[in-house]
Parts: sequence; structure tokens; C-alpha cells
Amino acid sequence: MKFYLKHKDIGAIDPKLLFGFSWLTLLLGTFKNVIVSKWKMKISLKWIIIFLIAVLVAGCVSKENISETVKTSMQETLSTNTDFKDYNMTVIDVTVLKKNNGEYKGIASVEYEGTLHDISIDIIVDGENILWEAPSGSFSFIMQKEMQKLFQ
Repeated sequence: MKFYLKHKDIGAIDPKLLFGFSWLTLLLGTFKNVIVSKWKMKISLKWIIIFLIAVLVAGCVSKENISETVKTSMQETLSTNTDFKDYNMTVIDVTVLKKNNGEYKGIASVEYEGTLHDISIDIIVDGENILWEAPSGSFSFIMQKEMQKLFQ
């Protein structure tokens, strides 16, 4: 039985040329291919690891991202919460400092009737969510201003 491979450009190939390799040549060729493919795989794996590290680093929440997120959330809360919305407060800036892993301390500058008030806030970040909390009494300046208005 004769085996012939046909390709449109090369025509028929003699089986002796195709199968005339020694087993040693075949094994060395296979070994070379395995080494080359492992080398290519190592290079590919290296680039995948570099890519994943870059994604993780880029995905890490920076203090600037935390600051902007807290500022937006805080403004939304002050504008929509029934306890605060009538006072027309504006969050001007939020400064964030890292405390521990995932815990931050912040100071929010809030404008109320033309005066800036610094509010201490606690921030917790878990990688997906950012939670901020102002301690009780942080907005007592509102009550003070409202009391002043009553006595004037």
C-alpha cells in the first residue's frame, strides 16, 4: 500500500521522503517542538502574569478614586436625604488618608450658607464597595446656625 499526500502546490510527495526519517530524527524533532512550545508557553504565561498584575494594580482603589466616590455619594446623600436636603449643603472636597488595610480616614469640606465646615468621616473599602460614615454630631453646625437664626 502506498501513501501519497497531495497539496495543490506541491503535487504528490513520495512516501519514502515523508516516512524515511530515522526514529532518532523524529524523536529529536518532537523533543525540539516540545521545548519550543514550552518556551513559547513560558513567554505567554509571563505576559499573562504581567497583564494580570497590571489589571490588579489598575483595579486597586486609589485614594483619589475613594475621595471622588465618597464626595459624590456624600453629595447625593445630602441632596436627597430628608434630614439634610432642605439645608442645600455642598460637598466641596474630600481628603482621604489610609489608616489600615481597607480602612481610611477622611475629612469632607462641606459648605453650608457660605461657610466651610470640616467633617471627619470613616471610610471602609473592600475592593468592590466603599462605605463612608460621619460620626454622630458631625452636622451639629446646622443646628447651631438654625438656632442663631431663631435668636436674631
